[in-house]
Formats: sequence, C-alpha cells, structure tokens
Amino acid sequence: MIYVNRKLIVIFIFTSLISGCVQKHKEISYFDTRTEINYESLKEGFYNAPKEAKMRTWWFWMSGIANKKSITQDLEAMKTNGIAGAILIDNGGNYSPPGVVFMSDEWKDNFAHVIREADRLGIEISLNIQSGAGDPGNPNIDANNGLRKITWSEQKVTGPKKVVLELEMPPNRIFYKDITVQAVKETQSDVKIHEQIKNWSIKSFTEKEKWNKELDRYDMNQFYDTYANNGEGSAIAENEIIDLSLYYKNGKLNWEVPEGEWTIIRYGYTSTGRRNNYASEGFKGEL
Repeated sequence: MIYVNRKLIVIFIFTSLISGCVQKHKEISYFDTRTEINYESLKEGFYNAPKEAKMRTWWFWMSGIANKKSITQDLEAMKTNGIAGAILIDNGGNYSPPGVVFMSDEWKDNFAHVIREADRLGIEISLNIQSGAGDPGNPNIDANNGLRKITWSEQKVTGPKKVVLELEMPPNRIFYKDITVQAVKETQSDVKIHEQIKNWSIKSFTEKEKWNKELDRYDMNQFYDTYANNGEGSAIAENEIIDLSLYYKNGKLNWEVPEGEWTIIRYGYTSTGRRNNYASEGFKGEL
C-alpha cells in the first residue's frame, strides 16, 4: 500500500496555480523599443518616401484664374518639389480680371487638362465640389430652397368676442410661407417650470454670433455663458395654446375669442438671405 502525504499534494496544487497566474503573455505594444532597427533603411525611407506618404497641398484657383499653360507649370512645379497630390479649390478674391466661371464648359475643359497632366506626372488630384472654401451656395439655388429660418408676428386680443383680423406679415426676405397660427392665453392657470436653453437665439441662428475684436474671431464663450438667472422660466399649459389654422385663410383670421387676454401668433418661414461670400465671380448665390 502506498501512502501519500495530503499536505504535499495541497502545496503542489497551490504552487502550480500561483505559477500559472504569474506566467502571463507579454503584452504587445507598438511603442516598444525595437533594437533591430536598420537606421540606414529608415534614413533611405525619408529620402525616398512612398507616394502615399508624400505631401499633399491646397491648390487654389483664385477667382477662377487658370489656363492650360499655368496648370501645367503648377503641376510640374509640384512634381519637382516632391508633392504627390493636390486638392483643387476654386475660390473668390479681389483679382482683376476674373477667370472663367466655376463649372462652365471652359472651366471643365481646364479641369480635364488638370487630370491629363496629373496622370502624366503621377500626381493625385482631389476636387472641392463647391466654389469657395467656406459656404456651399450657388446661383442655381431657388429662392424657396435655400437656408430658412422661423419668423413670426404677434397681435393681442381680448375675449369673449368674435374677431375678423388681417394678421400682420412676419418679417421676411426673398421668400416667405405660412406654417400655422396659434393663440396663447396671457395669464396661465397652470404654470409649469421648465429649464431654458442657454443662448437659444444664437443656437437657433435667429441672432448673429458675436465677434471678439481682441481675439479676432467669434467669441465661443457665448455658447457656454451661465444663465442670468437660475435658468428656469414658466411654461405654458398645453390646453392654453389653441391651433387657429382652421380659422385662418388668405391672411385673415375669423375666430370666436374665448374669455381672457390672448396673443395671436402667426408663424412662417423665410430665407436667411445668406450668400456664399467665398465663391468666385459668376458662382455666387443663396445658401
């Protein structure tokens, strides 16, 4: 009969578990020092970088000023200086006389020459699809299809009585269309408290962002300023807003006003009037 020391078995198992926990796989990191680096090969890589690692550049055609001769000269200069690619941007500027109009037949003929020459020289070309590096407007945008904003006008009435009113046209420019008409009771019986949105007029684009002259840029703090009060205001009870759309036609409101003081609000939308300031001549228009 063979006798086994139970204490030795327990110690053996415990030791095996500990050693198993300690022997972890070494974590691989891309930041580990590599001792086998061939510095001559690394140096050669900087002198003869692959195409995908070479520089790209902005290539502005200010006011569309470019012709086939200047295009070839620019691209050959890029090749000589090790530039592997360019993003072509048609852009506005105070240059006289202006060049060809963006996306005209002549402009597209110049761009076709760009592609042929870039292919010959082995240069990659990208295109900014809008004239102007800032805002995407153009002369083909219809007045009713540009950037829009909500606008409204208000009129106060007291009930009970029947009113037939011509509601004032809300402030607008270029284009306007009605959305709806509502009546809001002046003294709410069920006052609720809600949290306001800081700087809502700026965030909703109904007020222009403020420019900081000292910083020479827009003051971004306007988006983070604290509330003037505790950030709470009274909200209107849902049953004290009346939709008057059924009583409003052709600019006139025909409505039996309930008892109390009411503010009638005519809502619509209109163009912001914003234009693409950075486009070249001939391609400016609504945003």
